[in-house]
Amino acid sequence: MAIADITRDIQYYKNRLSILKQKREPYDKKWEEMAIFCDPRNAYFKVQRSNGDMSQLIPKMDDTAQLHLPMFAAVLNSLMTPQAYLWHKMVFVNSETQDQFGKALAIQNKFLFNLRYSAYSNFQAAINEAYMSLGVFGHAIIQMIPDLKRKRVCYQTLPIKEFYIDKDAFGYINTFYRVVDMKMRSVMQQFPDYMPEKYKDRTDTKWLDDNIQVLHVVEPSFKKGDKYHTAYIDLTNLAIMEEPQEMSYSQYLCVRSAVFPSSDDPYGFSPCMSVLPSIKELNSLQFNYLKQTDLAGQPTLLTNSDIIDATKVSANGTVVEGGIDDEGRPMVQALRTYGEMPAMDYQIQQLQEKIRQALFVNYLASFSPTQSRSATDAMIKANEKANLVAPAGDRIARELLLPMIEAEIKIYGDMNMLPPMPEEIRNMYTQFDIILDSPLLKGQRMDSANSAVTLIQYISQFAAIDPSVASTINAEKMIRYLQETMNVPLDIMNSPEEIKAINEAKAQAQDMQIALQNAAGVGSAIKDIAEAGNIAEGR
Repeated sequence: MAIADITRDIQYYKNRLSILKQKREPYDKKWEEMAIFCDPRNAYFKVQRSNGDMSQLIPKMDDTAQLHLPMFAAVLNSLMTPQAYLWHKMVFVNSETQDQFGKALAIQNKFLFNLRYSAYSNFQAAINEAYMSLGVFGHAIIQMIPDLKRKRVCYQTLPIKEFYIDKDAFGYINTFYRVVDMKMRSVMQQFPDYMPEKYKDRTDTKWLDDNIQVLHVVEPSFKKGDKYHTAYIDLTNLAIMEEPQEMSYSQYLCVRSAVFPSSDDPYGFSPCMSVLPSIKELNSLQFNYLKQTDLAGQPTLLTNSDIIDATKVSANGTVVEGGIDDEGRPMVQALRTYGEMPAMDYQIQQLQEKIRQALFVNYLASFSPTQSRSATDAMIKANEKANLVAPAGDRIARELLLPMIEAEIKIYGDMNMLPPMPEEIRNMYTQFDIILDSPLLKGQRMDSANSAVTLIQYISQFAAIDPSVASTINAEKMIRYLQETMNVPLDIMNSPEEIKAINEAKAQAQDMQIALQNAAGVGSAIKDIAEAGNIAEGR
């Protein structure tokens, strides 16, 4: 690449980064405040964190939001991405192709699912961190890294402090500018061919511990509309660290819990943001509650002016001897404070309930195993829970899960790891869809499945009166519908060809049985005729 081109590209990246920083700047202060109260690990937007620094824990007096965030993540994980439930499937758009080759596509689908939840992939930890980031900041960023050595895609949720993002005209996040400090030692490991000019003549190795600021750019390609452009830039030395590349997928995925009503605002709005006034009020009340409790335990003492040696009276709860005068009045008594402890405790409980409600935790509590309820009641509660989380779940599916599965297909396809498809379909033009079938969506569809089962029960009752009623239902189509609705694995279902072969085999067996029975009947008749003839002849 020519020097003029390199200089022009670096200037472009710097200008674009400056614009994105200005767009994010109003959020930094609010995010730091949110992090202090809810996630102190990430409360370093305005200050530089050093190793072992826990200074951002000091301003916080209440842990309600922080303690309930893992439960919020557990709710979303159980409804959207549970490890024990195959929550997505791939199906051919053409129904005939799906009937013929759907099982082969299901094998590839299960292959992707199993690799995603393998230990090397780190998906479980990454998605849990992402859900917690959604609860606090309103958005999370997951990185997908192809591990060529272990033949896996590795997942990692990164701090949003490092990212400056932007979106396209359709509202999708498609631009990522990540700024991170790296030691030269790590830079040399990741980019062995890169060496800043100022280090080329150094004979010592101390420079390996120097820090530089690295910018990683992932944005839509200007050259190819369906590709992503990626580049690494040394901002400290103003140099491109490796040749920019074109990729068929984005290494970063950004998911948001909700968005602001602005066409130019790429950042998310979180559940904790919606109850930030309650979080701050709860923090203040807890501080006052602790002060009142301390005063009640060790009250300040008031002394009577008749006491000669008042130096014996202290403010740590010590009782002075002879504290009653001649008229029986106490000469030393505690200073009364007017803090209403029951009222403060009630306020604290109400504010904590608001935070739990914002994080769906109260709905999780409704499924406690200690509570007994009927199956119908449990189904109704499941549907209520699904409908509550549905708006956030739809955005998680659109912005994270579907693009993630598409990227996995491309990555494992480049690695030649996908299970092979049948020879008949390899030269065919086919399209397939990725369908999310999480427990959240299943809970919303169970009403339809239960209605179908109830209809069958009613039909069976009417069939006892009029057998012709049974012909109103196509049993095979009903089974297929229930299989899709209840997400029963396709590989345990017989395909139409297999059903046809089974029916033909049964028909042949039945015809053979009839033929044998007929043959036996003919033989018996011949025998009877022969015996009758013998009797007639007097034998």
